[in-house]
Amino acid sequence: MLKRYGFRLIFRMIVFVATFLVYLKDKSLLLLGDLSFRNGLQPVHILWVILMGEMILKIFPIEITSIGSRKQFKKFYRPTQQPPTEVEFATEIKQANVAARKVATLWLSGNLVIGLLYAQGFWGESEMLLITMAYYVGDLVCILFYCPFQFWFMKNRCCVTCRIFNWDCLMMVTPLLFVPSLFSWSLIIPATLVFLHWEIAYWRHPQRFFAETNQNLKCRDCLEDVCRLKQPVSERIAGILRLEGRAVNNRHHTRS
Repeated sequence: MLKRYGFRLIFRMIVFVATFLVYLKDKSLLLLGDLSFRNGLQPVHILWVILMGEMILKIFPIEITSIGSRKQFKKFYRPTQQPPTEVEFATEIKQANVAARKVATLWLSGNLVIGLLYAQGFWGESEMLLITMAYYVGDLVCILFYCPFQFWFMKNRCCVTCRIFNWDCLMMVTPLLFVPSLFSWSLIIPATLVFLHWEIAYWRHPQRFFAETNQNLKCRDCLEDVCRLKQPVSERIAGILRLEGRAVNNRHHTRS
Protein backbone atom coordinates (compact mmCIF):
# COMPACT_ATOMS: atom_id res chain seq x y z
CA MET A 1 0.00 0.00 0.00
CA LEU A 2 2.91 2.35 0.71
CA LYS A 3 4.17 1.94 -2.86
CA ARG A 4 0.69 2.56 -4.26
CA TYR A 5 0.32 5.76 -2.30
CA GLY A 6 3.86 6.76 -3.20
CA PHE A 7 3.09 6.41 -6.91
CA ARG A 8 -0.19 8.28 -6.40
CA LEU A 9 1.68 11.14 -4.72
CA ILE A 10 4.18 11.30 -7.59
CA PHE A 11 1.28 11.40 -10.05
CA ARG A 12 -0.43 14.20 -8.12
CA MET A 13 2.77 16.20 -7.96
CA ILE A 14 3.19 15.85 -11.72
CA VAL A 15 -0.40 17.01 -12.22
CA PHE A 16 0.16 20.02 -9.96
CA VAL A 17 3.43 21.00 -11.66
CA ALA A 18 1.78 20.67 -15.09
CA THR A 19 -1.14 22.81 -13.90
CA PHE A 20 1.25 25.43 -12.54
CA LEU A 21 3.16 25.53 -15.83
CA VAL A 22 -0.11 26.05 -17.71
CA TYR A 23 -0.91 28.84 -15.25
CA LEU A 24 2.42 30.54 -15.91
CA LYS A 25 2.02 30.23 -19.68
CA ASP A 26 -1.64 31.26 -20.00
CA LYS A 27 -3.81 31.25 -16.89
CA SER A 28 -6.93 31.87 -18.99
CA LEU A 29 -6.71 28.15 -19.85
CA LEU A 30 -7.64 27.45 -16.22
CA LEU A 31 -10.85 29.49 -16.19
CA LEU A 32 -13.79 27.42 -14.99
CA GLY A 33 -16.70 29.08 -16.75
CA ASP A 34 -16.85 26.88 -19.84
CA LEU A 35 -16.56 23.10 -19.98
CA SER A 36 -17.59 22.82 -23.62
CA PHE A 37 -15.31 21.30 -26.26
CA ARG A 38 -15.73 24.13 -28.75
CA ASN A 39 -12.01 24.83 -28.53
CA GLY A 40 -11.02 21.19 -28.22
CA LEU A 41 -9.69 19.40 -25.16
CA GLN A 42 -8.59 21.90 -22.51
CA PRO A 43 -6.56 21.52 -19.28
CA VAL A 44 -9.70 21.99 -17.17
CA HIS A 45 -11.27 18.94 -18.84
CA ILE A 46 -8.30 16.79 -17.85
CA LEU A 47 -8.27 18.14 -14.29
CA TRP A 48 -12.00 17.50 -13.97
CA VAL A 49 -11.55 13.84 -14.98
CA ILE A 50 -8.67 13.41 -12.53
CA LEU A 51 -10.55 14.93 -9.59
CA MET A 52 -13.72 13.01 -10.40
CA GLY A 53 -11.71 9.80 -10.55
CA GLU A 54 -10.50 10.36 -6.99
CA MET A 55 -14.09 10.64 -5.80
CA ILE A 56 -15.17 7.48 -7.59
CA LEU A 57 -12.41 5.60 -5.76
CA LYS A 58 -14.00 6.65 -2.46
CA ILE A 59 -17.52 5.55 -3.39
CA PHE A 60 -16.55 1.94 -4.07
CA PRO A 61 -14.43 -0.34 -1.82
CA ILE A 62 -11.55 -0.59 -4.28
CA GLU A 63 -8.32 -2.21 -3.08
CA ILE A 64 -6.20 0.69 -4.34
CA THR A 65 -7.42 2.79 -1.41
CA SER A 66 -6.41 2.38 2.22
CA ILE A 67 -8.62 0.54 4.68
CA GLY A 68 -8.77 3.92 6.39
CA SER A 69 -11.19 4.81 3.60
CA ARG A 70 -12.78 1.37 3.18
CA LYS A 71 -13.55 0.80 6.86
CA GLN A 72 -16.96 2.39 6.35
CA PHE A 73 -18.10 -0.76 4.51
CA LYS A 74 -19.41 -3.81 6.33
CA LYS A 75 -17.01 -6.26 4.65
CA PHE A 76 -14.05 -4.54 6.30
CA TYR A 77 -15.45 -4.79 9.82
CA ARG A 78 -14.28 -7.56 12.15
CA PRO A 79 -15.36 -7.28 15.80
CA THR A 80 -12.64 -7.26 18.45
CA GLN A 81 -12.56 -10.02 21.04
CA GLN A 82 -12.50 -7.55 23.92
CA PRO A 83 -14.58 -4.53 22.91
CA PRO A 84 -14.81 -1.50 25.21
CA THR A 85 -17.80 -0.94 27.45
CA GLU A 86 -20.65 1.22 26.16
CA VAL A 87 -19.51 4.10 28.36
CA GLU A 88 -15.90 3.83 27.18
CA PHE A 89 -16.95 3.63 23.53
CA ALA A 90 -19.34 6.58 23.91
CA THR A 91 -16.46 8.62 25.34
CA GLU A 92 -14.22 7.60 22.43
CA ILE A 93 -16.88 8.66 19.91
CA LYS A 94 -17.45 11.98 21.68
CA GLN A 95 -13.75 12.82 21.69
CA ALA A 96 -13.43 11.99 17.99
CA ASN A 97 -16.46 14.13 17.15
CA VAL A 98 -15.19 17.11 19.12
CA ALA A 99 -11.84 16.88 17.35
CA ALA A 100 -13.56 16.57 13.96
CA ARG A 101 -15.61 19.70 14.63
CA LYS A 102 -12.43 21.61 15.48
CA VAL A 103 -10.86 20.54 12.18
CA ALA A 104 -14.01 21.52 10.27
CA THR A 105 -14.09 24.94 11.95
CA LEU A 106 -10.42 25.60 11.21
CA TRP A 107 -10.70 24.42 7.60
CA LEU A 108 -13.82 26.41 6.84
CA SER A 109 -12.40 29.53 8.51
CA GLY A 110 -9.17 29.35 6.54
CA ASN A 111 -10.97 28.78 3.26
CA LEU A 112 -13.43 31.56 4.04
CA VAL A 113 -10.45 33.93 4.11
CA ILE A 114 -9.36 32.54 0.73
CA GLY A 115 -12.89 33.03 -0.60
CA LEU A 116 -13.10 36.60 0.69
CA LEU A 117 -9.78 37.46 -0.95
CA TYR A 118 -11.14 36.03 -4.19
CA ALA A 119 -14.32 38.10 -3.83
CA GLN A 120 -12.19 41.22 -3.28
CA GLY A 121 -10.25 40.55 -6.46
CA PHE A 122 -6.92 39.63 -4.89
CA TRP A 123 -6.88 36.60 -7.18
CA GLY A 124 -9.14 34.96 -9.73
CA GLU A 125 -10.60 31.65 -10.88
CA SER A 126 -7.26 30.31 -12.07
CA GLU A 127 -5.67 30.86 -8.67
CA MET A 128 -8.62 29.18 -6.92
CA LEU A 129 -8.15 26.13 -9.13
CA LEU A 130 -4.42 26.19 -8.39
CA ILE A 131 -5.18 26.18 -4.65
CA THR A 132 -7.51 23.22 -5.20
CA MET A 133 -4.72 21.32 -6.95
CA ALA A 134 -2.33 22.19 -4.09
CA TYR A 135 -4.86 20.61 -1.72
CA TYR A 136 -4.93 17.62 -4.07
CA VAL A 137 -1.21 17.09 -3.42
CA GLY A 138 -1.39 18.02 0.25
CA ASP A 139 -3.94 15.28 0.88
CA LEU A 140 -1.39 12.53 0.22
CA VAL A 141 1.40 14.43 1.95
CA CYS A 142 -0.78 14.26 5.06
CA ILE A 143 -1.22 10.50 4.63
CA LEU A 144 2.40 9.63 3.88
CA PHE A 145 4.48 12.17 5.82
CA TYR A 146 2.83 14.58 8.23
CA CYS A 147 -0.74 15.62 8.98
CA PRO A 148 -1.21 18.73 11.14
CA PHE A 149 -4.86 17.81 11.71
CA GLN A 150 -3.85 14.44 13.13
CA PHE A 151 -1.04 15.89 15.23
CA TRP A 152 -2.88 18.89 16.65
CA PHE A 153 -6.51 17.80 16.77
CA MET A 154 -7.50 14.22 15.94
CA LYS A 155 -4.70 12.52 17.94
CA ASN A 156 -5.42 9.24 16.15
CA ARG A 157 -2.67 6.63 15.95
CA CYS A 158 -2.52 6.64 12.16
CA CYS A 159 -4.62 7.36 9.08
CA VAL A 160 -6.17 3.89 9.21
CA THR A 161 -8.10 4.96 12.31
CA CYS A 162 -8.77 8.53 11.18
CA ARG A 163 -12.29 9.78 11.90
CA ILE A 164 -12.22 12.18 8.93
CA PHE A 165 -10.32 10.13 6.33
CA ASN A 166 -12.95 10.55 3.61
CA TRP A 167 -13.47 14.23 4.23
CA ASP A 168 -10.59 14.77 1.83
CA CYS A 169 -12.71 15.01 -1.33
CA LEU A 170 -14.86 17.82 0.06
CA MET A 171 -11.88 19.55 1.66
CA MET A 172 -10.02 19.36 -1.65
CA VAL A 173 -12.72 21.20 -3.61
CA THR A 174 -13.62 23.73 -0.88
CA PRO A 175 -12.12 26.70 -2.81
CA LEU A 176 -14.43 25.90 -5.73
CA LEU A 177 -17.44 26.76 -3.54
CA PHE A 178 -16.60 30.41 -4.16
CA VAL A 179 -16.40 29.98 -7.95
CA PRO A 180 -19.86 28.85 -9.08
CA SER A 181 -19.65 27.10 -12.44
CA LEU A 182 -20.45 23.78 -14.07
CA PHE A 183 -16.88 22.67 -13.34
CA SER A 184 -17.22 23.56 -9.66
CA TRP A 185 -20.65 22.15 -8.93
CA SER A 186 -20.08 18.96 -10.89
CA LEU A 187 -17.22 18.24 -8.46
CA ILE A 188 -18.69 19.71 -5.28
CA ILE A 189 -21.88 17.62 -5.51
CA PRO A 190 -20.16 14.20 -5.74
CA ALA A 191 -17.63 15.30 -3.09
CA THR A 192 -20.56 16.12 -0.82
CA LEU A 193 -22.10 12.71 -1.54
CA VAL A 194 -18.83 11.01 -0.57
CA PHE A 195 -18.82 13.03 2.66
CA LEU A 196 -22.46 12.23 3.46
CA HIS A 197 -22.00 8.52 2.74
CA TRP A 198 -19.08 8.50 5.16
CA GLU A 199 -20.90 10.41 7.90
CA ILE A 200 -24.07 8.32 7.61
CA ALA A 201 -22.00 5.13 7.88
CA TYR A 202 -20.20 6.62 10.88
CA TRP A 203 -23.38 7.53 12.73
CA ARG A 204 -25.08 4.23 11.94
CA HIS A 205 -22.06 1.96 12.47
CA PRO A 206 -19.44 3.75 14.60
CA GLN A 207 -17.93 0.41 15.61
CA ARG A 208 -16.42 0.11 12.12
CA PHE A 209 -14.31 3.24 12.58
CA PHE A 210 -12.33 2.54 15.76
CA ALA A 211 -9.50 0.10 16.46
CA GLU A 212 -11.06 -0.63 19.84
CA THR A 213 -14.04 -2.23 18.09
CA ASN A 214 -12.73 -3.19 14.62
CA GLN A 215 -9.96 -5.79 14.65
CA ASN A 216 -8.93 -4.91 11.09
CA LEU A 217 -7.76 -1.49 12.28
CA LYS A 218 -5.38 -2.78 14.92
CA CYS A 219 -1.65 -2.55 14.23
CA ARG A 220 -1.01 -6.29 14.48
CA ASP A 221 -3.73 -7.02 11.90
CA CYS A 222 -2.92 -4.13 9.58
CA LEU A 223 -1.63 -5.19 6.17
CA GLU A 224 -0.70 -1.64 5.18
CA ASP A 225 2.55 0.17 5.83
CA VAL A 226 1.61 3.73 4.94
CA CYS A 227 2.73 4.83 8.41
CA ARG A 228 6.33 3.65 7.84
CA LEU A 229 7.49 7.09 6.69
CA LYS A 230 4.97 9.10 8.64
CA GLN A 231 5.88 7.96 12.14
CA PRO A 232 9.55 9.01 12.07
CA VAL A 233 8.71 12.28 10.28
CA SER A 234 5.93 13.11 12.76
CA GLU A 235 8.18 12.24 15.70
CA ARG A 236 10.93 14.45 14.27
CA ILE A 237 8.55 17.39 13.81
CA ALA A 238 7.09 16.85 17.28
CA GLY A 239 10.61 16.92 18.72
CA ILE A 240 11.41 20.17 16.90
CA LEU A 241 8.19 21.75 18.15
CA ARG A 242 8.95 20.68 21.72
CA LEU A 243 12.41 22.23 21.50
CA GLU A 244 10.95 25.44 20.08
CA GLY A 245 8.38 25.51 22.87
CA ARG A 246 11.07 25.12 25.51
CA ALA A 247 13.15 27.86 23.90
CA VAL A 248 10.18 30.24 23.95
CA ASN A 249 9.48 29.41 27.60
CA ASN A 250 13.13 29.93 28.51
CA ARG A 251 13.18 33.34 26.80
CA HIS A 252 9.97 34.27 28.61
CA HIS A 253 11.40 33.26 32.01
CA THR A 254 14.66 35.11 31.26
CA ARG A 255 12.78 38.32 30.51
CA SER A 256 10.67 37.89 33.62
